[in-house]
Amino acid sequence: MPKVLATSQGKTTEVDIPDKPGGINVIVHHQGIKVDVPEFVEINPRDTLDCMANMTQGQWEWVSTGPIFQELWKLSWDDGHASGQQTLPATIDELNNSDFGLIHVAGLITLGVEACIAGNSIFVRNPEIYLHPSTERCIMQMFHKMMELTGVGGGEVKVAEKDPPKIKKRKPKTKKRAKKKVAKKKEEPEPETPFGAQDELKETVLKWLKCMSDPEKPFAQIGNQVYTKADMILEVANDTDVGRQMIEKFVNMAMTGENKFDY
Repeated sequence: MPKVLATSQGKTTEVDIPDKPGGINVIVHHQGIKVDVPEFVEINPRDTLDCMANMTQGQWEWVSTGPIFQELWKLSWDDGHASGQQTLPATIDELNNSDFGLIHVAGLITLGVEACIAGNSIFVRNPEIYLHPSTERCIMQMFHKMMELTGVGGGEVKVAEKDPPKIKKRKPKTKKRAKKKVAKKKEEPEPETPFGAQDELKETVLKWLKCMSDPEKPFAQIGNQVYTKADMILEVANDTDVGRQMIEKFVNMAMTGENKFDY
């Protein structure tokens, strides 16, 4: 477990808390004590409400229709009774005008998944706030599932101390084909994008692809070739012509609001 600091009456003490199996540590303390985990990304109730208050309708549709968000939302209210389930609001205005508990859970999922995908460990301060006791129990199973879906070490708490492993490049099938790709890459200018530097956009597309379930399922057809999500991650990471076409599709989809692929 990384460094945990406890502050009370102006005095800060470092507390030794051993890691628990499953990757989640629960810290219960007396009133008047403030706990901090400086090496982790903190998510607190202010963050969750602010996140949703500043979200646009387009961003909400993008986030809330994803398979990871939908599965985690359902688990957050799954107390074994149908009456406990909460319908996912269709609009961000509807969400922000609802019970604070719903807004809080949406923010926990959004910020938590974002941090996990970025390779960060998270410290959630007062996750139970605004929630009914039955829902407080449910969000623990939601956090476990979040770790599983985002690939956080198979249930182990990890501190991001090293760069993530590089994706191994594919070998070209023939030398002739490889030379043609290199020549084409030199001839074609880099596509212009309104979203900032090309490298940043590339990282955004990679994170988006890695979020998706069923990586071996057919995902998109470019030319006469059908690519799975795992194939497309390699193409984008290796900056191939197909990968650049995928980035262009992503940009067009973000600009038009359409979320359509061949499969």
